[in-house]
Amino acid sequence: MTVAAHQRLRQRHDVGDGSYSIRAEDVSELPSPFEDGNGLISTAPDAATVITGLNTGDIWLTVETWDTEPPTELQDWDAVVEVPYTSTTGDAQIFEEWTDNDRPPFPNLATAGPGSYRLRAHARGRDTGRQADLIEPNEEPVEEHLLQIWPDTERPIAILKMTDQVGAETLS
Repeated sequence: MTVAAHQRLRQRHDVGDGSYSIRAEDVSELPSPFEDGNGLISTAPDAATVITGLNTGDIWLTVETWDTEPPTELQDWDAVVEVPYTSTTGDAQIFEEWTDNDRPPFPNLATAGPGSYRLRAHARGRDTGRQADLIEPNEEPVEEHLLQIWPDTERPIAILKMTDQVGAETLS
């Protein structure tokens, strides 16, 4: 049986201060990107912070929501980490640093409503993003991320792959 993504959207996404976040609308305090010490993503109830190599500008971001665990693909990625994610509200949005763009919003990631989820974050090009530091709106992004999320029981953090320098420097 083939498992298919419930929703999938790939587009440019703006980052600031070397990270971006997922959060419920009413969350104002985010976890430190280095809090969980896995080199890529930190979580707290209703929030997550993802570490980028790029300081400011656009990355390519793909978001996939799944009903069950998707296949694990490591080959083309520099970093892949799975974390537990808890949504107490049923609201989990990719936060936009700047809202003056004409991009459609990413879908709500908490597709099954309040509860426990598994969030798999993938990244490639973070070392190149760090070297670039800033990507202007007219420039092609050099960094790409993929977020996959599905309802699941809470399990420990799992570092599936970590080969980039950005991740290696932030491992605890």
